[in-house]
Amino acid sequence: MNTTKILGEAVGIQRQDIIDRTEEQTADGLTGAVILGRFKRGRMDVPMSIHLGNIRGQLGYDPKNPDYIAVQDCLDTNVPSVQVLRVKESIENAICVGATKKITLGTMSSGGYYNIKINNILHEGVIGFRDGRDDLKSIFALYGIEVKPLNSDFQEIISNGGIYNEVEYASFFHPANSHVDIEIITVDASKIDEYIVDDTYGENETVLINSIGVTFCLN
Repeated sequence: MNTTKILGEAVGIQRQDIIDRTEEQTADGLTGAVILGRFKRGRMDVPMSIHLGNIRGQLGYDPKNPDYIAVQDCLDTNVPSVQVLRVKESIENAICVGATKKITLGTMSSGGYYNIKINNILHEGVIGFRDGRDDLKSIFALYGIEVKPLNSDFQEIISNGGIYNEVEYASFFHPANSHVDIEIITVDASKIDEYIVDDTYGENETVLINSIGVTFCLN
């Protein structure tokens, strides 16, 4: 009987290894995938269909946010759309990209009422500025945030018998090196429609003014 170590094209049983192709790129594109991330806006209950035409409107333009960049990079590869689900990290681990320590908002009402949510804790029926009441100053002070009423010239207003007259703006300053997530909802007050960039701390890229109020982060 003849034997050989080289089968070549000879008839016989030859070994063929299984080739693992599970990590190879396919031409079919993304199917059934959902990108999870933190964004300025968007739904948290169901995935959103994001494409180049609506990414800024649906998620909020956030070019320094790694999650936003991931979605943008995916769309730049000519994928028609991707499913995106907005998630919110725990406060202990949250990092608001582009946040600053201080912002100024207007129009603020001294006698108007707001619902305030700070680090997911809701404070309802908070009055603008009144000494001896649960006003913006006292509620934010619970979280180490200094709030000051300002006039149209951005000068601090001193109370007159517990009342603050001619309030137009309010400054929010957080001296501590910790993250604070804030939402101010207008209940019975002038609409908050203006954000003033602070000369010292620069632009806070987390500020988002909408029809019911404003959301922002302080670091």
